[in-house]
Amino acid sequence: GKAVDLKRPEGNLGRLEGVKADCFEWLRGGGEKFDLVCVDPPSSSVGSGGKRWSSLKDYSGLVEAAAARAKRGGRVITCCNTKKMGGERFRDACVRGFEG
Repeated sequence: GKAVDLKRPEGNLGRLEGVKADCFEWLRGGGEKFDLVCVDPPSSSVGSGGKRWSSLKDYSGLVEAAAARAKRGGRVITCCNTKKMGGERFRDACVRGFEG
């Protein structure tokens, strides 16, 4: 497919939607499905309600929630910024999330 050129607002920016929210609440909130869902969480965080999230133990749940918001045939891009995760562990967490 064709890449989105963010420098050309006359056609591409109208197709993008950014959301600032607690990602688990938003992803699990249901509703609209998207062609592309991108998740790039911090290594750890404290969400609403004071619940701690860690990519090392919770990443597969994030992938599962993101996949549920992708349209059939859509794409999910997953990113992880902690070296502690490692490539094999990251892949395994993504596979568990997609199979969820």
